[in-house]
This record gives sequence, C-alpha cells and structure tokens, in this order.
Amino acid sequence: MTGAESQEATQDSALPGPPSEVPEPAAEQKAPEDSQPEPSAPPASHASQDVPPGFLYKVEALHDFEAANSDELTLQRGDVVLVVPSDSEADQDAGWLVGVKESDWLQYRDLATYKGLFPENFTQRLE
Repeated sequence: MTGAESQEATQDSALPGPPSEVPEPAAEQKAPEDSQPEPSAPPASHASQDVPPGFLYKVEALHDFEAANSDELTLQRGDVVLVVPSDSEADQDAGWLVGVKESDWLQYRDLATYKGLFPENFTQRLE
C-alpha cells in the first residue's frame, strides 16, 4: 500500500504541475480571446454606424434639388438620404427634412459636416 500511496502522491504532485502550466497558456490564450471581442466589437459598432445617430428612415430623391444655402443638401434623382431628427420643428412643419446622403455617411461618417435640409416632397420614403 505504501507503493500505491506513493504512486498516488506522485500522480497528485504531477497533476498540480500541469494545471499550473495550463492556466498560463490559458492566460495567454485569453489575451487573444480578449482581443477577439474587440475586433468583433468594431464590426458590431460598425453595423450600428451604418446609420447615423438618431436615424429615423431612408428616403430616395425623386427629383434633383440644388442647395440654395449652406445648410441644405444638393440632391440628384436616385440619391438615398438617411433622415435624422430636425433641430427645428418649423423646418419640419414647412416640409423640410434633415438628413445625410447615405453615400456620404458610409464614406465619412461625419453627420455634423454632411447633414443638411432638403424638401420632403422631392423624396419618397423607402421601406
């Protein structure tokens, strides 16, 4: 029995060794795992950035519209615009929407620079 006990003791002492080595590689593996959610997180945030903050719906320009002021969007027929809430209810009541061309948003992701007013009746809401 002493021999069996010594074998068990040897096995028991052998087991703590590898588990202490296993957490180290596991810790090394956790670092890549921790970094994996970060790369997967940007695509998730990237997906949420497919539309600007406050996005309401999309419209398509049915007619060309030439901006007359710096706060307006110039549109060409077929342009898709991502509509966002207007700062001014008066603009909305007067038939103006605020948005950013989808192409500008996808390229620059800068709502402050690329958003503008456009006439709602020049557009058609997309589903």
